[in-house]
Amino acid sequence: MTNPYSTYQEPQPKRKRVVWPWILLAGALMVACLFGVAATVGSMLDQTGPPKPGQTRLLIPSPTSGQTSQAKTGKVTLVAKDVKLTLKVTKKDCYGEAGCSIEYKITAAADLDKLKASGNEYFVTYEVKGLQDPQTATLTLHSDGTYDQDGYQAGWASSAKSKMSVTVTDVEVR
Repeated sequence: MTNPYSTYQEPQPKRKRVVWPWILLAGALMVACLFGVAATVGSMLDQTGPPKPGQTRLLIPSPTSGQTSQAKTGKVTLVAKDVKLTLKVTKKDCYGEAGCSIEYKITAAADLDKLKASGNEYFVTYEVKGLQDPQTATLTLHSDGTYDQDGYQAGWASSAKSKMSVTVTDVEVR
């Protein structure tokens, strides 16, 4: 006979956890990450070597507002005012108040005559503003009128209305 005033309760069987949806989700995320890494590496490999027809790695001749400086040897060298960089947003994914993930591409232009006359390669350091954290990167200008840079450039902006800009901070002979 059981006591009706007793506080003892029969233990309930434990409920089994369902883990297979989490395993499936983790697997899908891993596959997505692998495809992202493969795409990034593929685009980096595509940026190496000589430029292919249709690629936008050739420098566009542009009038420059600055004067070139003369090295002690009498050769022409480029300065920051001789290089013009432009920024183009290639992809923007916004998440409301959280901000926006932005992918962008930097294109370079310089006076080809001055570049070829110098016969040098240059490291061009630039700063991208308008992102949550300003980014500094480098591209390489070659004397034949081409340039190389990282194939993937991205950042995070606090809102969709953020204005991005790029500024040359230094030009150094390689």
